[in-house]
Amino acid sequence: MNIPDYVAPIVGHRIWSWDTTAANHEPCSPLRSLNGNPWPVGRKLAATCFHPCMPSMQFERHQSPLESCRCGIYATKDVDQLQKFCGIGFGISGEVYLWGSVVEHQFGWRAQYAYPKSLVLSPETFLFQPDGAPSGVKRIQSCLSDLTRYGVDIFWAKPGKKRTLVWSTCFGYEVTGLESLKDAMGTKFSFSWVCRYFPAALRVLCEPFAPSAVKGFYRHLD
Repeated sequence: MNIPDYVAPIVGHRIWSWDTTAANHEPCSPLRSLNGNPWPVGRKLAATCFHPCMPSMQFERHQSPLESCRCGIYATKDVDQLQKFCGIGFGISGEVYLWGSVVEHQFGWRAQYAYPKSLVLSPETFLFQPDGAPSGVKRIQSCLSDLTRYGVDIFWAKPGKKRTLVWSTCFGYEVTGLESLKDAMGTKFSFSWVCRYFPAALRVLCEPFAPSAVKGFYRHLD
């Protein structure tokens, strides 16, 4: 993916859901916006407006983002704002390049074009893999293989903690990062804590792709 260098792109922060069934589809787009839109691998995501600027106005096609509309690709200005508005406990967070037409707001931007700059996973991100959370380095590599196709550095971190590199565009998998992620995942996950305190986010991020798993977790709260 070539990011235009004649105008420096803006770097924002955002969160994605992880479509664990993406490998079964063509083209494969494992990253999804929280509204379900796929992020293509190796090419820019272009914003399109699908709703009126105001409910009372007749819808007219326009280039996205329009300042008077709500359309565009969203990103926050820093990680703290991302945590405040979205929560980043078990989704995939990261940096994102924004360019083209960009509308600035107090806490972030809406852009015409975007592409991931880096991806950050937490141990909880792996809870909703089809075969369950991986228990070894080889399984972690298998889970990450679709994400590496974006060609951006991949880290793991717990919210608010230092990032550890697990895959880089220059050297591929980082053994130290994979081992530390495996050890972190060996710690018992608090399923009831995740379900109880982040029920809406859990459904938005995961239920479209792993409905049976989500329903199973909620049964533990009864």
